[in-house]
Amino acid sequence: MEDIFLSLITPHRKLIWKSEDVQMRDRRRKVSLEWIGIILAVMGLLIALVSYLQASRNQKRQTIIEVEATLREAFELLGGHGATITSYNPDRGDLEKARHLIEEQALLLMPEYEKSYRYLGAYYTAVGNHEKALEASSRAVDLDPRSARAHTNLGGDLQQFGRLNEAASAYQRAIELDPELAIAHRGLGLVLMLQGDNDGSIKAFRRSLEIDGTHESARKHLDALLAESTPHESNPETPLSSHSARSN
Repeated sequence: MEDIFLSLITPHRKLIWKSEDVQMRDRRRKVSLEWIGIILAVMGLLIALVSYLQASRNQKRQTIIEVEATLREAFELLGGHGATITSYNPDRGDLEKARHLIEEQALLLMPEYEKSYRYLGAYYTAVGNHEKALEASSRAVDLDPRSARAHTNLGGDLQQFGRLNEAASAYQRAIELDPELAIAHRGLGLVLMLQGDNDGSIKAFRRSLEIDGTHESARKHLDALLAESTPHESNPETPLSSHSARSN
């Protein structure tokens, strides 16, 4: 009797097992397809992200090129020479054009570009608005604390307000960041001279001239200080200008 019963249910049991195996394979296949879908979706997102980042980099690079071209034009209008604005163009129209290039073009393209604020500070210095120049220089330092030229300009603007200790600190920070920046040494020499530290001033002017021997103002200051330290060779007519240094 038992054998008969077993013979009857065995085929059904095999069918059940076979059905369960098929269902298990289907579930695994479904899960595999779901994971493949997820992986493909993630890969698609990654590809899209890489493409977006690449496009953003290219766009930023192009924007920087445009901003730099604009600033070069402004630099020339402000009387720039080499890497430094040594004298300001007296033509008011040119100064206003320089301001327009900086404020209404360069800063609109890149509102947080440190160099634009350095040049804006140069414009305000040219027109005698030293408060605005100081604001611009401070903003440049905030945007790029590692910019030696930004610290140099800040030192020059602080000097205009007689804040000599802060100016000296700004120049010293510029020198720490770029020991070969002649104008920072020159600016420090001016501040130390105004503070009565002739030895420190002589050292700073000498270092400035070692780096860039073409700056006549630094040489005149150095000669005057050396003459003062040796009275029998003094030349009282040698001017000691207190003009601040500005690097751009």
